Amino acid sequence: MSEVVIAFPGSPGLWKLRDGRVAALLLETRVRVTANVSPVGSAFGRGTRWLVGGSRAAHDLRVAVAMVLFVRAGLDEVRYVLSVNSPVSTVSK
Repeated sequence: MSEVVIAFPGSPGLWKLRDGRVAALLLETRVRVTANVSPVGSAFGRGTRWLVGGSRAAHDLRVAVAMVLFVRAGLDEVRYVLSVNSPVSTVSK
């Protein structure tokens, strides 16, 4: 029977995993997660590299997004100014 002993920093005791199956399940989780996530990470990395790259399409996309954000901010500012400067209607009872 294999025994894995793990000491946690700052804790006075030890945690012993006597069952090899439980130890493999708990200790090798990080390896399995990295193996399953790597294809997604590489696709995300390719997209990010393309977006910050020097291609004409990526540049045009970045400019378009910046323009949309500036127009959106301008419209928000206009709405704010109009709402502050509008006359307030009072209802008399």
